[in-house]
Amino acid sequence: MRNLAGGTVAEGLLDEYPRKRPPLVLDLPSGEVRRIVGIQLSAHDIADYLERLGFQTEISGSLGIGDIAGIYGGALDPLYVRVAVPSFRRDVTMLADLCEEVARIHGYDNIPTTLLEDEIPFPEDHTVADTQQAVRDLLVGAGLDEVITYSLLDMATVATVNPAEAHAERYVKLANPNSPEREHLRRSLLPSLLQALRLNLQERERVLLFEMGNIYLLPTTPPTPTDPESWLPDQPARLALVLAGPRAALSWQGAPREVLDFFDLKGVLETLLAHLSLHQRVAFVPLPDDERLHPGRAARLMLTQQTDGTPLAEAVPLGVLGELHPDVVERLELRAERACAAELDLERLLREVLLPKYQPISRYPASMQDLAVVADNSVPVERVAALIRQGAGDCSKR
Repeated sequence: MRNLAGGTVAEGLLDEYPRKRPPLVLDLPSGEVRRIVGIQLSAHDIADYLERLGFQTEISGSLGIGDIAGIYGGALDPLYVRVAVPSFRRDVTMLADLCEEVARIHGYDNIPTTLLEDEIPFPEDHTVADTQQAVRDLLVGAGLDEVITYSLLDMATVATVNPAEAHAERYVKLANPNSPEREHLRRSLLPSLLQALRLNLQERERVLLFEMGNIYLLPTTPPTPTDPESWLPDQPARLALVLAGPRAALSWQGAPREVLDFFDLKGVLETLLAHLSLHQRVAFVPLPDDERLHPGRAARLMLTQQTDGTPLAEAVPLGVLGELHPDVVERLELRAERACAAELDLERLLREVLLPKYQPISRYPASMQDLAVVADNSVPVERVAALIRQGAGDCSKR
């Protein structure tokens, strides 16, 4: 710069170091080396190893912490090593880094092999999660696909399925929604699931979907100012299913195909209940007054028996199922002749599931009988089956 540009060389030295690194000093007890590396070394050996690498060390007395034996793995060496980390070792910032340097100099091959000293943890109970997964597997095996829809919706979406339910004061409202279409927390899985059905029917002619999720209900009791949990909504779990489209795939013969109807949906639920060992404890009761469902093609699933088989004093509702009302199909603009939907109380359903009880195989061969029953069209099949079971008694004890 002086020769080419006429610069002047100043006297002395100038050093611009805006982020000067302060010196780092670490106190390393020998017990910490034993805890991390697994070898017992004296403070003098540790200091010797570190000095070979350019660390400045000083052996001092006890750290003076009462419970240091528990912190640093048992027996306490009364001496510890105060280590000054050199400026060129920017990678050393904590005690574990110093222990690694000690192990490297000591030799990895000289570290004895030891087994972990701990007990196998007791397995946690995941009965509910396992049962939910079993429900998913059964429904997928029945040909349905699982979807996850938004928990947020608007009143217009609710009104397409059930106008009488579209009252904003009955819903949990967000204080800062991202959009007007995602302003309220759902009280049912069906509005969002039926929207997914409508979108999928625009791309394919046969759609079978299910969803497992929570709904959000306003607290039934006034919240307590001192209890934050009382301000939260109730969040029961629900299971919803929707079916639409032809029953069979398109054939090369071009024969007319039947569409999925109430009995296909009922068959899926009967298969699920049978695998959960609940099929003999429930009944399908006609449901004529649900605005969402066709009055002659809808039913309510009722729990009628206790776990021991005795009748309940009052049947417990588990959910509803049926074909959608034609007005609902029209409001949703579904590209299907018929559509079926169901929504079940998943929490109560899983609460009634019991582990299977194994019984010895009967010594006598099975006796199959074909019964033909003549009944009026108004008599549901559940009533006929209940009377047969009542007359047969407990066949397992014969």
